[in-house]
Amino acid sequence: MSAGFKLTSKDKREGSESMHGYRVIGGSEEPDTVRRWMVVAGSFFLLMMVTGYTNSFGVYLQEYKLNVFPATSSSTLSWIGSLQFGSMCLFGVASGILVERYRSQIVVATGGILMGAFLLISSACNSPIALLFTQGILVGVSGSLVLVPAMSLPGQWMEKHRALATGISVSGGSVGGLWMSFAIRAMVSRVGWRWSLRTTGLIIIAISVAISPLMKKRVQLPRRLKVIDVQVLK
Repeated sequence: MSAGFKLTSKDKREGSESMHGYRVIGGSEEPDTVRRWMVVAGSFFLLMMVTGYTNSFGVYLQEYKLNVFPATSSSTLSWIGSLQFGSMCLFGVASGILVERYRSQIVVATGGILMGAFLLISSACNSPIALLFTQGILVGVSGSLVLVPAMSLPGQWMEKHRALATGISVSGGSVGGLWMSFAIRAMVSRVGWRWSLRTTGLIIIAISVAISPLMKKRVQLPRRLKVIDVQVLK
């Protein structure tokens, strides 16, 4: 549900269907309850881990260039982080469709598990090409399964304080980047980059699975016949 239209009192009733074709499947008519703020909190922690890790890639880049792959150019190694963030954004279209068609809790849990698993696989890589594929593309694609619902669901649940709730949830990425860069640097210096990736992956799996039950859709959109509607470009 976008922020561009408002629910009427009839639309707010659970199970009702609006003239726009969407259907309210969760929540009550009472605005901004504790249950709704829990969705905001869940989004904050999910974005803190997913985008916080992505924002901390510079720590790994420095380690790769100085100690792991010194013969590889910095521009080549930088593609790992670029593909990671680019894949996360590009695959967001497909992630949005999955959230529309399936339970958002399952999408979040699956994305967190896959992202953590690919970080574990990345820790076993011995070449920049392998890291480009695992830590770059695969981690980014799986991370988008967490990113999209975490950014979109607070706007569905919150009404009176929707702008504040969206700001709080999105700020999780900045908070995560703030502390995770120091945490990852400490892990890399003490236990090495491989165990740093493994530890981060396990933490992402644990947090995503634990928070996923909170990430329920409130609005069920009608199934789209077209994946991409070019009519909006006219």
